[in-house]
Amino acid sequence: MNSDKLEIDKSLSILASSAVIVLIGMILSKIFSYIYRIMIARVYGPEVYGLFLLASSIIGLLIFFVLLGFDSGIVRFIPIYLAEKKIKNIRFLVNLGFYSSIILGVIFGAILFLSSTIISISIFHNSALIFFLKIFSILVPIMALTNYSLAIINGYEKIKLFSFIENIWRSGMNVLFLVFLILLGIGANSVPLSFLLAGISTLIISVIAVYKYTLHSSKENLDKLEINEKRKARKEFIHFSIPLLFFNIISVLMGWIDSLFIGYFKTATEVGVYNSAVPIALLLYIAPQLFTKLFLPMVSREYGRRKIEVIKQLTQQVGKWILLINLPIFLVLFLFPENFINLLFGAEFTSAGTALRILIINALFLSVCRVSNRLLTMAGKTKTILIDIIIAVIVNIILNTILIPMPFVFGIENSSGINGAAIATTIASILIGALFLIQANKTLSILPLRRKMLNIILAGIIAAIFTIIISKFIKLGVLGLIMTAIFLGLSYLVLIFLFKGLDKNDFFILRKFMRKFKISKK
Repeated sequence: MNSDKLEIDKSLSILASSAVIVLIGMILSKIFSYIYRIMIARVYGPEVYGLFLLASSIIGLLIFFVLLGFDSGIVRFIPIYLAEKKIKNIRFLVNLGFYSSIILGVIFGAILFLSSTIISISIFHNSALIFFLKIFSILVPIMALTNYSLAIINGYEKIKLFSFIENIWRSGMNVLFLVFLILLGIGANSVPLSFLLAGISTLIISVIAVYKYTLHSSKENLDKLEINEKRKARKEFIHFSIPLLFFNIISVLMGWIDSLFIGYFKTATEVGVYNSAVPIALLLYIAPQLFTKLFLPMVSREYGRRKIEVIKQLTQQVGKWILLINLPIFLVLFLFPENFINLLFGAEFTSAGTALRILIINALFLSVCRVSNRLLTMAGKTKTILIDIIIAVIVNIILNTILIPMPFVFGIENSSGINGAAIATTIASILIGALFLIQANKTLSILPLRRKMLNIILAGIIAAIFTIIISKFIKLGVLGLIMTAIFLGLSYLVLIFLFKGLDKNDFFILRKFMRKFKISKK
């Protein structure tokens, strides 16, 4: 038990540290990405910006097929084989993924290159798209290899390196090369060429990182795997990865369903209004992203060592941390949805306030359930995950078809259809989240829940009540909204301590960060 306690403390410390690193990387990535997109839109106008988005969407879909889910698979198998000291198996799978990414990447890239004229003229009726697709077709094998290399780095738990390349280098190079090409006066071609050059530079640094900072770089001359071992490793890897390919594709489809059905039953105006609420609700997905990049390889390693109690403690702590971070964000958005929509998108979009309230309920629940999704992935239940998402998509389609045309849904006004779409998506998302929870509990007897989470919820409810009272005396303009949000956050933190929402693991991490802060201050 002592060794388990040490392992839990060590893992939690690494998870907390990595969350800070990932957060910094994500912030910088968003800044660079917005700068890149704003530059394209401002310098070259909406048409070129639209062409860039179209080309990006097309190769994004192709890369799913090129990778075959191997990028998700390698993140799981590397830590398991490391725990079992099967270095030869790791090398075999790494090489398998590299070779398949190159071969399929070249094939799909060539198909895109040769069909670029047909796609541009016959489907999108824009000849300017041809050059974009031809340049982006070169990127298909490049980006596939890059993503696979980054997955290897993630599998080795090199989260600092992963975050630097994925979030900072990749998006930073986009901006740097675009500025350089604009200064050269190349014109609109600067956009696809900058993306290509940034992609090449990211591939180079990713491959160098794999061969320099992972065990794959070892000069040790290992015997090759026996044929039977190769077959077994290949079969397990493919059977695990392929369902994740379809899961990723269907997940993208899941995100489009509500907008597509609003567009079918209503107009583009309602689609635009609804999509002012969606990106705000997605803010609640940031918290799980802070932890899950490292969580999967970490628990996979412990799974390889058969340390289920360690996995259970890590799972419950991460579930609690996600709720701890997301609850105040949820509350402030739930209390003042129209104000936030007005602040970010303008007054003409505030009719999406109710839809935002509904969507963040699903986002809060699903953010915690994502931990159970990672447990199922760790346990190799990828077919189960695929079936879950298919069920959710079918339910979402049926509910959107029924609810969007209804004038009222559960007593909620729905003349624009957007509240019905939000309810449909929320029910489908809660269903898939519940399936993840039930199946992970059935497979491993682990739920991402702690009793202390009730204390956290109680602190949040009381903080929300205080905030509602205070908001009656404040004009909720930009400054008033910020001050109200700060008041809710501070009240929430004070009440967390008063209601003893933190446990020994939380205080262990807090003490560790405080010691680091004191040392760095000196």
